[in-house]
Amino acid sequence: MTAAPTLPPALQPWHAWLAWFEPEIAAMLGDWLVRLEPLLGRGAARVQHGIADPDGIEDLRRRGPYERLLLSEWAVADLLPDEFLRRAAHHEHLFLAPKLIQRQTDALVVALFDAGPAQRGAPRLLHVAMWILLARRAQAARARFAWGVLQRPGEMHDAGTPDALRALLQARTHQLATDAERSAWRAHLAGSGQAASECWWMSGNDEATGAGDHSVRIRQGFDGQLHVVVRTHHARRELALGMPRSPCAAHLLRGEFSVSPTQPAAVPADTLKGRLSLRQPPLFSVDGRYVALPLAGEHQAVMLKIPREGRHKRAAPRYSAWTADADLIGGVIVHKDFAGVVATQGRGLYFWKMPGFSVVTRPPADTFDAVPGTARWLRCAWLKGGAEKAQTQRVVVLDGAGHLLSWTNASTRPGRDAPAHAKVADDVLAMQQIDAQRLVYACYASGHLRISCLHREGNTELLTKLTAPSRPTQLVFRGLMRDGQWQGAICLEYRSDQRDGGRVYRLYQGGPQDGYSELELRPPPGWKLLGLVPDPHSAERSQLLMLRHDRRALVGIGEHGQEILFQASSDISAASVSFDGDAVALVDLAGQLLVLGDGGRRVLMCVHGQRGGDLDG
Repeated sequence: MTAAPTLPPALQPWHAWLAWFEPEIAAMLGDWLVRLEPLLGRGAARVQHGIADPDGIEDLRRRGPYERLLLSEWAVADLLPDEFLRRAAHHEHLFLAPKLIQRQTDALVVALFDAGPAQRGAPRLLHVAMWILLARRAQAARARFAWGVLQRPGEMHDAGTPDALRALLQARTHQLATDAERSAWRAHLAGSGQAASECWWMSGNDEATGAGDHSVRIRQGFDGQLHVVVRTHHARRELALGMPRSPCAAHLLRGEFSVSPTQPAAVPADTLKGRLSLRQPPLFSVDGRYVALPLAGEHQAVMLKIPREGRHKRAAPRYSAWTADADLIGGVIVHKDFAGVVATQGRGLYFWKMPGFSVVTRPPADTFDAVPGTARWLRCAWLKGGAEKAQTQRVVVLDGAGHLLSWTNASTRPGRDAPAHAKVADDVLAMQQIDAQRLVYACYASGHLRISCLHREGNTELLTKLTAPSRPTQLVFRGLMRDGQWQGAICLEYRSDQRDGGRVYRLYQGGPQDGYSELELRPPPGWKLLGLVPDPHSAERSQLLMLRHDRRALVGIGEHGQEILFQASSDISAASVSFDGDAVALVDLAGQLLVLGDGGRRVLMCVHGQRGGDLDG
């Protein structure tokens, strides 16, 4: 790593930290540090002192208690009593002055960072700046600095090295911070004996509620700026910061402090028992931590755990098989469980590896368009909730004709006269499970596009509605629920009015509360939309992930232009994107499965299937 050059006087207080970075990164962070530091106010964390205890003799003094009078003075009292009294009257007695030691208690400055999807992208750059500011603040107060992640209560980490900062950048989660996690953090800090210390909450909300709490709210506005609000018990200060446009900002987000080109570390490749399907796109789990793929020519699939960065031990593949006389028509991964809906002989439906569900009759073809034996699975969701066995579980399948149907563990019980399935909606364009309790789906009707949320108990909630001139040929979305409101991106695909057979994409970003921005994109003909991934300039904004016409590259296209994210050594046969857009999985014609992180920029996992001569899926 190259050391930072000589810093200007204004940045000297943070020299120890800015020296970790390349000059361009140090300059970017330095500008933010200078502007953010006044917002923090005076430090409240101070080393606390207890009762002073004597520790030896420090000096001789003219005043003090007579039990500390020098022995020589007592000798004068015995031999010359009048002289002793004279000395006492004129304050000439000498007393022993003990050395007093004040026992110090450890002051602590705590920084808690929201590592969820709401703070990805540019807000994470602000996390780095705040990490440096608070580390310096603690040092000046002779306090200890520790940091943690809001979503992981009780896990506190020391700071002081570049690796500690990298650990912060790598501490990502797909979950939003909950009130229970915030309460757990407050209980942990209250029980640590650090009542006089500072606690800083970095998130998209005002978190401060208790004594010693401060909050830093970081949000990205539609004006292209980062809006920072620092709230303490004494003041509330605001600041707008321009978005960094330098490519090195993306390197910093990945924990790559050096912008010098380096050869990426080799990712170990495993070989699976069987040939990977080249037609079925890999299936991500709801939380994005697992991926599954069927094995070609067999009635089984393999599920793999995506390795976390920094962990060298890799979990063994898990194989699951269904009966040889049936076909899996839809799969889902929830809570580490790979399950699905299997079409059996005689028009039956079997809910494979879903306890509590019984075999039911398949709905009529005009109601449920599902042809067993096809190369691609239908979209499937399993709303199973928690661990309680008595609660309602719901399986939802989106068929090939846009019918969204659901079954519950109660509706599939034998002996019922009513149909086991229930229709949720028609003309559905897309469906995605977002957690163990909910899924979101999009449908088109009468010139409007509606994004709705279906809960496990069966109630439906309209999240947002957009005006659409006609029914799109494809729809993908990426977003999250924030304060009960949908916030994210929706991309509609339309056929171009040109004769080249190209496509036009309309990208809507925002939410019903603040409105949507609209962007029209026209990629070259023959390019295929795979999904939405985070924009490198802001994780809350999205860009299109496209498969180039030669099937050898993944390209990101957004409001800032286009960028080649990944180049493959063999033609890409099938690919998919996790719901949060952070991970991309692809299968190439060489029978290789690759899982990419950072929206397709970095290889996380490489797995080879056994060699085979056909392309059967």
